[in-house]
Amino acid sequence: QQALDCYSRAGRVFAAANDPTAQAVIAINLANIHSNLDDFRQAEQRYSRARELYAAQGMALAAAQVEYSLG
Repeated sequence: QQALDCYSRAGRVFAAANDPTAQAVIAINLANIHSNLDDFRQAEQRYSRARELYAAQGMALAAAQVEYSLG
């Protein structure tokens, strides 16, 4: 839970700083934590958010790598 709290706080900081790349990295890390906790619904939502953030920035390779995590 502590890791989820820390990453959630970091996500808010990067959102306030308008840094979508950092937000995507945070979303991936949160997704990985949720996956390790067998919370696959939350993991999927976080991976999807990361993919959207990367795609919106034209970062096709990064978006494709996240897509791979989605299966």
